[in-house]
Amino acid sequence: MNVRTVATTIDCEGGNCPTTYVTEVGGVIVQGFQTGRSGQVRVPASLLDRHAELEGGTRWSGPADEDQDGWVIVAGADLDRLDDIEVPEDEALVVVRGSVIA
Repeated sequence: MNVRTVATTIDCEGGNCPTTYVTEVGGVIVQGFQTGRSGQVRVPASLLDRHAELEGGTRWSGPADEDQDGWVIVAGADLDRLDDIEVPEDEALVVVRGSVIA
């Protein structure tokens, strides 16, 4: 699966932080911290806003529930690790299908 990086976490240290990607078939992959629940990752809300802006929208309209301190929980389908994306042990990937920006 070919992916394109869209948005990364602003204050990322170490080079591997919550990030969004788009796939060649139109899905959005969200890399974020594991929550202990299948199909969910935790990311800064600002990451999703930046994704929307960089893709020509004004805000993220995909699945995201407020968590705390400016973070949100994104729900999607679990995605196995991809060769193109290095994912730390405490992070996971979910893919969100359908329209995610407004």
